[in-house]
Amino acid sequence: MRIAVEDITTFISVIAGVITGLGIIAKFLDNMMKKWVTSLVDPINKKIEDYNSEMIRLLEKNSQEIRNVDLSQCKNFISRYLADMERGRDLTEIEYERFNDILEHYDGIGGNSYVHRKIDKLKDQGKL
Repeated sequence: MRIAVEDITTFISVIAGVITGLGIIAKFLDNMMKKWVTSLVDPINKKIEDYNSEMIRLLEKNSQEIRNVDLSQCKNFISRYLADMERGRDLTEIEYERFNDILEHYDGIGGNSYVHRKIDKLKDQGKL
């Protein structure tokens, strides 16, 4: 049995064709699988994005509500201390430190209202 160069060339060509064909089929199947998986995952990703957006919106709303409550509480404490001082009641050292802590926090969260006018008035009167 003799194997001619032509037979070897034909055999190599067939093998190369089969490999190329398998590569094309594999690429096609890969693309089909990617499209299929994407079609399954995209709706889930969309829902996750929607939930994230809603969570961010709710967190921002809650943050604003907490800030408003915080401001209100600070105003209440400061007003009570100022009313005591205006009535001539001397604050203890601890109360005065707490007053300053609350006032500093109040200023830090953006508080700016009648409280500052009242503090200035009491400072002018020498009560603070």
